[in-house]
Amino acid sequence: MSRPVELSDEQYERVEEAAATEGITPAEWIARHLPTCPEVQPATNGKPGKTLAERFAGRVGLIDSGGDGRLSEDHSKLFGEYLEEKHRAGRL
Repeated sequence: MSRPVELSDEQYERVEEAAATEGITPAEWIARHLPTCPEVQPATNGKPGKTLAERFAGRVGLIDSGGDGRLSEDHSKLFGEYLEEKHRAGRL
């Protein structure tokens, strides 16, 4: 399958000149100068790699943001109090 690529006149002239110095067509020059991507290597143990969701499954914790707040202390109690307050106000 081939697909057209739009180039400005200036761009095409530059590609054409570069190709001419190597004695090839502009299409060949572009193909030769495309970066090559490294092949994806399978996991070394023969098993497929894990997704992030699989790697973090069952983990619970806190990210240290460098702040001074103690956000993880009494979180269940604070959330319960919040829910009670909403219930009393008729918003739950």
